[in-house]
Amino acid sequence: MSYRLGHAALISAVALAASINFASAQFGPSTAEEKQRALEEMLAEAAKPTTMLLDAYRNYLAARQCFDSRTGFALVYLTAQQMEEAKAQVKGIEAALLQKEPSLATDERWETANREEAAANDDIAELVYTGRGNVKELTYTEQGRRFCAIAVGWLRERYGDLYPDSRTVKKDF
Repeated sequence: MSYRLGHAALISAVALAASINFASAQFGPSTAEEKQRALEEMLAEAAKPTTMLLDAYRNYLAARQCFDSRTGFALVYLTAQQMEEAKAQVKGIEAALLQKEPSLATDERWETANREEAAANDDIAELVYTGRGNVKELTYTEQGRRFCAIAVGWLRERYGDLYPDSRTVKKDF
């Protein structure tokens, strides 16, 4: 596995691990070998096209919420240009994953992402600790800005992993 793909899978695995509820985390692996095995399982799960597509959709929905929450305000979480980039990136991620696995159920993944994002918007811990609550309440804060930056950063990184040439700045002079 290349460094880039390994790094991308690790970031996805960390996000996946963060979404595991506290009760199951309390009784998780206790030995170093069990922890290593659990990490490897999370990395393998995060690298699956179905999981990556779901994560892409969820991050896009979070970015959309960030953009919509501050429209019309002087301080925004995302500009219109950043939102267009996020939209293009999620489309590109979807296209690349469909090319790898044509049987991906995109509509089902989209519905699941919407359900999971709706649940996250109702989860008190999620609202308080991630900055999502500030975004939901239309309040501009540093914590909300970081939440939004993580969503668009995830999309940018995955898009860059799938389309490495997108990271190269073209000479324009």
